[in-house]
Amino acid sequence: MACWSYLSTEQWDQTLASLPDYPFETAYRQAFEAGRLSEAATILNAADDAGVMSGEAMAVYRQQLELRSESSAYLLTQTLDGAWTGRGESTPALLGALVSDLFVFGDIRDLLIQGVRQIKGEPTDPVIIALSALGLGLTVAPAVDGGAALLKLARRQAVLGERMGQRLRRMAQQPDGLRRLSAVARQTQQLARQTDPATALRLLRFMDHPSELALALRLTRRGGGGAFALELGGRRSLRLMKQWGPRGDEWLIRASRKGRQGIDWLAHGGRHALRSHPLLGVVKAVYKGHPQAVIARWLRRHAGALRWLVSAWCLLEWLGWWQRRRLRDTRRPSG
Repeated sequence: MACWSYLSTEQWDQTLASLPDYPFETAYRQAFEAGRLSEAATILNAADDAGVMSGEAMAVYRQQLELRSESSAYLLTQTLDGAWTGRGESTPALLGALVSDLFVFGDIRDLLIQGVRQIKGEPTDPVIIALSALGLGLTVAPAVDGGAALLKLARRQAVLGERMGQRLRRMAQQPDGLRRLSAVARQTQQLARQTDPATALRLLRFMDHPSELALALRLTRRGGGGAFALELGGRRSLRLMKQWGPRGDEWLIRASRKGRQGIDWLAHGGRHALRSHPLLGVVKAVYKGHPQAVIARWLRRHAGALRWLVSAWCLLEWLGWWQRRRLRDTRRPSG
């Protein structure tokens, strides 16, 4: 009966598997042709992790992306554009925009701008002030200074959500604001290293609280599929991660391979995705660690066959018992 109770989870799995795959190849081409190379790389990495493209197509697209992203013309134009405008969506443009902020000049410039605004009675930004002060004090610490510069750029480009901006503003006004902002900057820099600066900037727009940086770091450690799942689902992906914890990350990545429709299906039936096979309790008593996870996936994949096998075995056992009892009754001498 325990195996039969797993039937609803099997049906949920089958429905998810039957959904059409996300059009990775089309999405990659659109991003590449639009010059959004960071986004194109994220899509390509997710497709590689999902195994939905042929090896030949993957090799062609990777070579195409590498040639374009490393071409002198692309690097020069993007870097100069970012340095000139102080904005950017590609990694080279962001590096151009960030270059001054990685030195004392950018922090002094921003503090002077905020000071002039205060003298004129204009509104100032406590987040920019605190991050600039943090940059001045920690110029020799790239792991923090780079993150602070990226946060400042996100703030200036209005990439940070309103709630995130409010929380950073309140954090900056606390007595230990610089220490707490330093921790946020360090996580931001780590996110940029696990993905790339442009991807990190895109992911920041979905965050309402600094603590969500830890969620983004957790999911992006799983490779291209993690960054793709977070960008595709946005705030919804973050909410699901909070709701289910680390054990739901694998299912979030798997559902994202079906596009937003897959994430919708996961959100409505997540209790089925997280339910373990009834026989997993026996496995846990014998195996620990990675073998347990492998066996758990095998049990889920072959749940239907196991259900019928266990049912057939139970039926045979019952027939054997019934036959033995019948033989005993026929051999028993009559009164």
